[in-house]
Amino acid sequence: MNIKSLLNHIARITNAKTYLEIGLKSGSAFFDVSIDSKIGIGQEIENNIFNAADIRSQTIKISSGEFFTNLSQLKATVGSIPETWDVIFIDDLRTFESTYDTFANSVAYSTDQTIWIINST
Repeated sequence: MNIKSLLNHIARITNAKTYLEIGLKSGSAFFDVSIDSKIGIGQEIENNIFNAADIRSQTIKISSGEFFTNLSQLKATVGSIPETWDVIFIDDLRTFESTYDTFANSVAYSTDQTIWIINST
């Protein structure tokens, strides 16, 4: 099962409404995820990554550390950012330390039903 299929399967069986992708680059999985409210963040987001047909999605070119540190300010300026996420996909720098920090930062924005998918080594 590829990552797009896995994410959509999880979204379907959990009835997920919110999705956060950390480490977004090209959006190859992001725009295919069938969840109502999606935010993708990453330092290396490609400049042309915009899908006008997908109005449910927001992308922010920022590191995960900066995102979580400045989340309350971003909510005031970026627009509709959920208080918590149902599905969090961590596809960040792929080091243990980075993955751990990103996971630890995201816990504050989770619920007891949140599902994390981690694509790191």
